[in-house]
Amino acid sequence: MKESEKYSSLFLEFPELLSDDRNLHKEVLSHFGLLFSQYAQLEASIHNFYIFYQLKNSMMTGKIKTKQDWLILFEKYEQKAFSATLGSLINFVSDCDEMSPLIDNLRSINKTRNYFAHHFFREESPKLFSEPSSLHLINGINQVRNDVTLIEEKVEAITDKLMESIYGSSDFKKSISNLCDQLEEEFTKIPTFIFGWEK
Repeated sequence: MKESEKYSSLFLEFPELLSDDRNLHKEVLSHFGLLFSQYAQLEASIHNFYIFYQLKNSMMTGKIKTKQDWLILFEKYEQKAFSATLGSLINFVSDCDEMSPLIDNLRSINKTRNYFAHHFFREESPKLFSEPSSLHLINGINQVRNDVTLIEEKVEAITDKLMESIYGSSDFKKSISNLCDQLEEEFTKIPTFIFGWEK
């Protein structure tokens, strides 16, 4: 089978891989970064679900009676989620009925994520010396990223329903979008040059 046929879906999404002057070594690294960007997106989605699931339960059990109660518990749950690994976040939501259909897939994704984080470069680096092997790596990484994207979209849809049950008919997505725009504008005005690993 010709390369163009074997990797047709990959080339459709990333036509630069067909370029005569492509550097597949660099492309492997780029696609590795894209994959971990999607893992981060999944992590953020589970993070959000966990926080608002806990807040809704706290409302139903009478722990939240005032805005101050809400803010205190929000900070508590956010800090717990922020400090957790992807695996821990999955465990946090494993008993939630809404998430139960996805838990096995989420655990499988986390196992694959750990492989990429801890073993990929040690075990796969020899393949970077071969163009056919590098292209096969990129295709495999892209397939994993698509799987992660699919699950992340399902988690986001579940979170949207949860948010609707809390906020009713209010357009919470628009409010969140406006807040993100505001934060982006503030960051643009006063950029920071301190990174997490330097603290």
